[in-house]
Amino acid sequence: MADRYWVGGAGTWNATTTTNWSATSGGAGGASAPTSTDNVIFNSLSNATAYAVTVGTNANAQDITIAGPAVGNVTITMGATAVINCSGSWTSAATGVVFTTTSGAAINFLATTTGKTITTNNVTLGAMAVTLNGAGGGWTLGSAFTHITNAFTVTAGSFSTSVSNYALTTAGLISSNSNVRSISLNASALTLTSATPLTFTTATNLTFSAGTSAITCNIASPTFAGGAQTFYNVTFSSTAAGTTSITGINTFNVLTQAATAAAGLRLFSLAANQTISTLTLSSGASAVTRTLVQSNTLGTQRTLTVATLTAISDVDFRDIVAAGASAASPWTGTRLGNCKNNSNITFGAGVDKYWSTVNGASADWAGTSWATSSGGVPALNNFPLAQDTCIIDDSGATTGNGLRTGNTVTIGTSWNMGTLNFSGRTVAFNWTQGNSDPFLYGDVTLTTAMTMTTVTGSPTWTFANQGTVQTLNSAGLTIRLSQLNLNSPGGGVSLTTNTTLDLSPIVAPNVTGTFTVAAGTLTLNNNTLTSVILNCSASTARTLAFGSTGKIVLTGSAVSVWSTSTATNLTVTGTNPLIQLTTNATTGSRGITMGNAGEANAISVEITAGSDAIGFGTTSGSYKNISAVGFTGTLSFPNSIAIYGNFDAGGATAMAGTGDPQFLGASGTKTVRSNGLSFPDNITFNGAGATWTCLDAFSVITTLTLTDCTLKLKAGTTNIVGAFATSGTNQKFLQSDTPGSQATLSQATGTVSVSYLTIQDSAATGGATWLAYVGNLNIDAGNNTGWVFFNNVYTNTATDSATVTDLANVGVTFNAAISDLATLLDSTSSALLWNLIDDSQTPNWQNIDNDQLPGWQDINTI
Repeated sequence: MADRYWVGGAGTWNATTTTNWSATSGGAGGASAPTSTDNVIFNSLSNATAYAVTVGTNANAQDITIAGPAVGNVTITMGATAVINCSGSWTSAATGVVFTTTSGAAINFLATTTGKTITTNNVTLGAMAVTLNGAGGGWTLGSAFTHITNAFTVTAGSFSTSVSNYALTTAGLISSNSNVRSISLNASALTLTSATPLTFTTATNLTFSAGTSAITCNIASPTFAGGAQTFYNVTFSSTAAGTTSITGINTFNVLTQAATAAAGLRLFSLAANQTISTLTLSSGASAVTRTLVQSNTLGTQRTLTVATLTAISDVDFRDIVAAGASAASPWTGTRLGNCKNNSNITFGAGVDKYWSTVNGASADWAGTSWATSSGGVPALNNFPLAQDTCIIDDSGATTGNGLRTGNTVTIGTSWNMGTLNFSGRTVAFNWTQGNSDPFLYGDVTLTTAMTMTTVTGSPTWTFANQGTVQTLNSAGLTIRLSQLNLNSPGGGVSLTTNTTLDLSPIVAPNVTGTFTVAAGTLTLNNNTLTSVILNCSASTARTLAFGSTGKIVLTGSAVSVWSTSTATNLTVTGTNPLIQLTTNATTGSRGITMGNAGEANAISVEITAGSDAIGFGTTSGSYKNISAVGFTGTLSFPNSIAIYGNFDAGGATAMAGTGDPQFLGASGTKTVRSNGLSFPDNITFNGAGATWTCLDAFSVITTLTLTDCTLKLKAGTTNIVGAFATSGTNQKFLQSDTPGSQATLSQATGTVSVSYLTIQDSAATGGATWLAYVGNLNIDAGNNTGWVFFNNVYTNTATDSATVTDLANVGVTFNAAISDLATLLDSTSSALLWNLIDDSQTPNWQNIDNDQLPGWQDINTI
């Protein structure tokens, strides 16, 4: 262990450079570069005036002491790859020391013994990351510590702010791993400035002592990952609109959330239950400076166990259970908004609020815009709550209060809105919505007098009235948004008219919008819903109720227009649930992704226009009918989908993909029309009691398999397969669609061997050998050619030495119509010794099994 003194002014500190190191204070340079067992000292003899030290990739030291020159500052410059490894204590002077750092620079404290101190004298360390990582090491602050733009991380060892309660200001306090470590905050004040102010997500082997500390998070949207620890006083102090997120089942002494300073909605989002001695939800200045306390998962309640609740006003609640001493009587307050699924909180009854602006001017939703009577005097505190009804009518449309012709209602914030009733409005007005994403908790009745204007941003509506079905009456208006969501566990949306959603790109961010059904029931009521995209892929309970004639029209192009890829808990009802793709797209691909919902929840798909490609996604995706009538592009099967109804390739010009479509269904008669195209991979027909009738020639590049069904090929057509196969022990049927008229089945090479197949009106050809032995429980139902129903036969008698190779020759030789071996081997032909031979025609003698020919004894090999 040695001391190393910096000399000579400007230079580079790394693991190898010796120029600026001396063994004595103010001595000659050239001493060895310091290692992890050497003390590093910068002092007034390092240089007389200001100088800079550039830290390299790996600067090592035991204890580090930094003081400034006699005049000016020493500037420690650390680039993106600069690292200082300190294996002991750190002390830097309060003056004469400046750190200039960039993101990526780091100081690692690596001591493995306790008793180390970190004393920065509140000199800001800039953007470098600070990490304490030494098993068995222990560090205590020796002064206030300021480190604003990067995190302070405790990876291993112990850290204390000291009994002197030094303040710690840093971007974030992080300790998320499984190492043995401890953190003691004593009575210190912590100011945390980043979006991740505290991260204890993995708290295994963490011993945390909050003491009587006060933690202040001052960023607009912090995520406080408490890791199920106990904290003393925690304050979220930002008055800007944003979201405070708390994860972990934590305990607080005092928990405070500041309100917004201006009109807006502050979200206070909980991912778990919390226990709080005193909860302060700071009230804003008016009804439009609001806080929403909510579960982070809509429909899942979070419990706030609170001993003391300070007076609250202008707070909305959603999915919150009030508990603890404060809830001995239900929580009450002023202008509390009921956003549903709350317990033990009292809300005022909903009332009617009327749009009414002075002289009918344009205004923001949160302006002085609402009255308690039609045409009444507006007041700021009349702002409508989630349980209220918002009415825009004709009162004052040309004079006085109201909204004059052509004026604008602006939705500037993601408010919680109750019922919207614009049915009484006949005078034109504009609805402008930027990046705001309001949640709707009541019925929505629009008017054609309303124009939803083109705006910058991605406006969204979310229907969220849990447990209640909301009605949507578009009144023929095209609803112009970027996104529309249905997220209403136990509730839903019911359409009262045909509804068109213009979710095309607006201005920015230039993305195609989606109607997302996340939870609840979408009821079409036999109406047509038109959207760009619909996504109903989730695991929550949701229902698509089509009715008898309802359908969903999708207008997107070059995108995936439909997804129920996760079909868990999805229910589909209606006579013929139907989606239609109507866009005349010429390039790109439109995707349809059905999950494995089974036959009961299968949906029909019609592609009525376009010459692009249609991709059917998700293995085992469930489809009812598929029709491409009106489509002239490519049908692509990248996955092995299930089709429970009819298939019509329409005017498609190609089929592609490596998926294996399966025609399934328990019963019924279905049709298949392939428009002269070949299915690119394997095809299976499997449905007990079901019949598939081909309307034109059927072609499969690889294997056509019959498992349990009836397949009727079109009479007079040649149906080409790469291979023909049967599977399973249920009897299946291969027929022509016209009794008495053959359909041809052609396979170029190989041997076909089927079982449990009844064949009628079938011509087998193409070069393959077609074996349908009766011994495999096949049945010749008549009018078949090319099929071999019995094993080939040899004769060996004194009177007839001819070799008979098939049943046709047997019949010619003996001038008899021989239909089975039982007839062939009667008492008059006992001199003949018949044997079955294998498919390769080699004369290896086999036995005739008693089970196949009851009453006949085995004829053993001679």
